[in-house]
Amino acid sequence: MKTRYYIIITLAVVLSASAFFYLSYAYNLKRQEALKFFSAYFKPEFKAVTRSYTKKDIVEYKKEAASGNPSAEFNLGNAYLRGSSVEKNYSKAAYWLKKAALQKNPLAEMELGGLYIKGLGVKKDAAKGIDLLKKAARQGDAFGEISLAGAYFRGVGVPKNYSKGIFWTKKAAEGENVFAEIALGVFYEKGMFVKQNSAEAAYWFKKAAGSGDPKAQMMMGALYQKGIGVKKNYSKAVYWFHKAALQGDANAQVFMARSYYLGRGVKKNYVKAFYWSKKAAVQGNSEGELELGAMYYSGHGVSQSTSNALYWTQRSAAQGNANAKTFLNEIGNK
Repeated sequence: MKTRYYIIITLAVVLSASAFFYLSYAYNLKRQEALKFFSAYFKPEFKAVTRSYTKKDIVEYKKEAASGNPSAEFNLGNAYLRGSSVEKNYSKAAYWLKKAALQKNPLAEMELGGLYIKGLGVKKDAAKGIDLLKKAARQGDAFGEISLAGAYFRGVGVPKNYSKGIFWTKKAAEGENVFAEIALGVFYEKGMFVKQNSAEAAYWFKKAAGSGDPKAQMMMGALYQKGIGVKKNYSKAVYWFHKAALQGDANAQVFMARSYYLGRGVKKNYVKAFYWSKKAAVQGNSEGELELGAMYYSGHGVSQSTSNALYWTQRSAAQGNANAKTFLNEIGNK
């Protein structure tokens, strides 16, 4: 009994020490890792506008496009680009996007620019692609602005230029592009490409969080938890973690579990801690799996079960979680 009690106390100390200093992956990125992280979005070869179309929509757009309606031309091009209710076809996408772009439709300019940069449906011409992105960006289109920022960050079609990348990212963020807001938040928090400024980081994260983005909400909670750019406030941290957790963000669910387990920002409640740990664990989050294993072992919030404790801790350890491996060695040898 004393041995088990010692193990539980030891694990609680380890988890409480790490829990409230553990941030989502974006916070721990170094300069080059950050660029890699953002490359999924910072791709001038396009982040196609996400729209879904029905077959009825396509019929209507074809009629309107035949009359020269630029919005209909864009939607047709976008449909062929994404393969929404039509077979994906880059040549047809380029055909309709060109028509819309000639009428200065900014979204068409952005997507057509991406096709030229990649050489999809058209002859590859990075310079022409960048020119189209600039046209879209100069019309204040946030998609064009963020795509142009990506081109400068990655040196695609233009010389690599971080200052211009930041300039266009800010333009997109000012246009309420959520990804741009998050990107600026990370840049300012880490001092990447800009002078480190925690208050500015908090400003951009809060804007993104307010629009309902779960990752931004998670990050905002982390700022309040750590007191970075804002006054430390566990209750406000939980407020933002809860919003993200309800949207299925596994990291936020772990933070909710730990908040209830430790009574930080909320009244201590092991049952609710177990609930949120399980939510994260079933998504494959290694921290959630470890939390769940620990709670099964201690019997906090759930009936004690060594077999369940081993099962979840083993899952966490299999993902390389060092704390899980340590805990597994302890309980596996008893």
